Amino acid sequence: MDEIINLPVYKAFNRIINSLGDRPNLILKSPTGSGKSLGLPLLLLKEDIINGQILVVQPRRVAARSLATRASKLLNSKIGDQIGYHVRFENISSNHSKIIYITDGILLNFLINDRYLSRVGLVIMDEFHERTAQMDLSLSLLKDLQKNERPSIHLIIASATIDEEKVHNFLPNCSFIELTSRLYPVKIEYRPILKNEPLWSKINTELKRSLSFSSGNILIFVAGIYEIKKVILEINRSPHFKAFIVMPLFGDMRLEDQEKVLKKIDKRKIIVSTNIAETSLTIEDIQIVIDTGIAKKFAYDPLRDVNVLLPELISISSADQRSGRAGRTSNGICIRLWNENQNELRSDYEVPQVLNLELSRLFLILCFLKKDPQKFDWLITPNEERIQKAKECLVSIGAINNENKITEDGCLICQIPLCPKKAMALIKARESGCLPILALVFSLMEERSIIINKSFNLDRIDQFLEAHNFLQKEDSIQSDLKYYLGAWLFAKHFNFSYEVCSNVGIHSKRSAEVEKLLFRLCQFVGELNPKINKLNISTLLKFLVTTFSGNLSHIRNRGTVIYKSIRGNQFHLSRFSNVKNAEWILPLFVTEKKIKGKITLEMECISEVSIDIIKSAFKNDIKTLSEVKFDASIHKVVKRHYHKLGSIEYNIKESEVLTESESREGFVNALLDENLMLKKWNKDVVNFIARIDFLASNFPEYNISKFDHDYKVNVYHEICEGTTKWKEIKNRDVLPIIKSLYSQSELNILETAVPETILLNPKRKPYKINYEENNAFVKVRIQDLFDYKGHPQIVYCKYSLVVHLLAPNNNCVQITRKLSEFWSNSYSEIKKDLAGRYPKHEWR
Repeated sequence: MDEIINLPVYKAFNRIINSLGDRPNLILKSPTGSGKSLGLPLLLLKEDIINGQILVVQPRRVAARSLATRASKLLNSKIGDQIGYHVRFENISSNHSKIIYITDGILLNFLINDRYLSRVGLVIMDEFHERTAQMDLSLSLLKDLQKNERPSIHLIIASATIDEEKVHNFLPNCSFIELTSRLYPVKIEYRPILKNEPLWSKINTELKRSLSFSSGNILIFVAGIYEIKKVILEINRSPHFKAFIVMPLFGDMRLEDQEKVLKKIDKRKIIVSTNIAETSLTIEDIQIVIDTGIAKKFAYDPLRDVNVLLPELISISSADQRSGRAGRTSNGICIRLWNENQNELRSDYEVPQVLNLELSRLFLILCFLKKDPQKFDWLITPNEERIQKAKECLVSIGAINNENKITEDGCLICQIPLCPKKAMALIKARESGCLPILALVFSLMEERSIIINKSFNLDRIDQFLEAHNFLQKEDSIQSDLKYYLGAWLFAKHFNFSYEVCSNVGIHSKRSAEVEKLLFRLCQFVGELNPKINKLNISTLLKFLVTTFSGNLSHIRNRGTVIYKSIRGNQFHLSRFSNVKNAEWILPLFVTEKKIKGKITLEMECISEVSIDIIKSAFKNDIKTLSEVKFDASIHKVVKRHYHKLGSIEYNIKESEVLTESESREGFVNALLDENLMLKKWNKDVVNFIARIDFLASNFPEYNISKFDHDYKVNVYHEICEGTTKWKEIKNRDVLPIIKSLYSQSELNILETAVPETILLNPKRKPYKINYEENNAFVKVRIQDLFDYKGHPQIVYCKYSLVVHLLAPNNNCVQITRKLSEFWSNSYSEIKKDLAGRYPKHEWR
């Protein structure tokens, strides 16, 4: 416990105790390295002032494990006794544990299963600035719990960069304490990347420069695993860093590999990390941080029903978190690879996940807890459209009814740690006897891919599946899913051995995690001992097609990798897919990525789908249609017979044998869609229609109809009458046909009320009047109005034209509806300017 005495949180501990004595809630704004994650819980435990367990909530599993391990060592206690942790698939704690480090997902599960948190006295929501959707929902539920059933429970919201005003306004009876200094200062330097300079080259340059003023470890923040590998490759090529150990750090590393990064060693380290190292993890003796200012983040696009994974600029608060990594054990330096003035492009805080993610699971949890999701008290309220979409999803699968009342299946789904659609599919699969294999598919989807693409040995997996008789002989469809399932079965067969799995390109740690989730999912639905003896892909696809119906896609052109989905999205086949030229496919993953500089929707884990499965799954949605359509490629009207499913048209058959009326219909539709244009639909036609519409819109007393869509259809029908050849149609006169739709008296009113031109100067030609639906104006040079009395009007003097007054160069210098005001107010000033520039023109 001696190391805690030197932490800033120790010096402020009496203030924290007094605050919790006065009010149940506390916002603790505490710099990185000040001890809020480790020292504060231990000090509270030592003073024994909390009645019940202390839950310390972390946004990441690795942080919860690491902090619990360090805290246990400081107490000379076995992990799981006084100090424990509880993360997905791993509960190293007991009812006797005083401090439990948990993830935000586990906290939400606690609130579902023991909504009163009966054993808990204090919840510390650490690193709250990350604003995960589960953390936001838990905060609201804790606020509600404190207000009603558990007023004695305490809550601390902790972060180095929290938006304290927003949280303070939301949370009642709340104190605020800010620890204003970390142990050591951090100097910020801005050294932007030059145009066309590779990121890894820039990092290498800054590393070399830093050697002269640092003797500690170096931490580099990059966007993702690809960037980690490129940077490490560049560093290892340089002779300057032979004395260093270069290590990657990211969330999907094996636990023992992560611990090696965190462990103190004699040699200096260069650690290249994703944003996992931004918070809570303590890496000893970091003196220099190099920050690219980028992170890859998942979001959900409800309009296209796809996940988005793109590199984004981190917020100012995240940049401050990163720089703080360098100030834990000594003075530090943070090198930011952007211009300081570019901070204006960055948001102050991270965008809360609840604004970006699909909300059906959170909606269902609220229904389970008998809270109205559409009136719920959120820290920040999600978009109404997303809330409504979540409700529609849950109603469609039978998890809730239209009054938000949860069903029996909905209660079961709420316990299953999957999105509601997948959870409902598991319940249905149980009844059909294929629960284990479907649960395995969903478990594979929940973890990062177990296949390491570049080194994956397809032939070895094929041999394994055949040797162990896993394949159905009648299953001849192309499927990546076969290899994902086969890879997992291979890993399990060899007890998830790292050496065996890595030799064939399989991630052993992820495969082992998949098994834990597989067993858990099956247990939720009543299958205690799941076994997989056969890979019946066709049977599996019957469930997957209905669960992921929006992903079903049809090839656009044979020989391409571009598909069109039911929703109309354009999807690209992953280059790692083994499915080639299949007509219908079902991808289990669709992610927006930046590939070769272009934003692309890429499909992964793809299976070919037979038309029989599609007909069975969508028998009520497939339409048989016929239409007459102009084919631009042959410049002819054709008759099309086809089937339609969502936005996909297939089984298209075309014929050029048409009746005269069918041909006319095709040309009319092409003209309406502007795929064809008539030569004589010219300025005269456009001007005539503009005059008609102006008069009809502004002077209804004349009972003249606008030239609307129905009028246009009538004109096109008459033009296309009596021929099936476009050459004859395109040259026909248009204006006489349009005029024939109006009576002679209406045309007479048109000519006098809204004339084409107006005479303003007897020495000049009449000026053209420009008509818009709610406006009519004329453009006139100032000199042509010197002798004009009054103001130009139309519609029997009921409408004063807008006059655009032009200089000698025809640029507009004034717009007016009253010439008299122009002459008396504006003209003298305009004259001074223009007379000097155009002395040869008349100026009165």
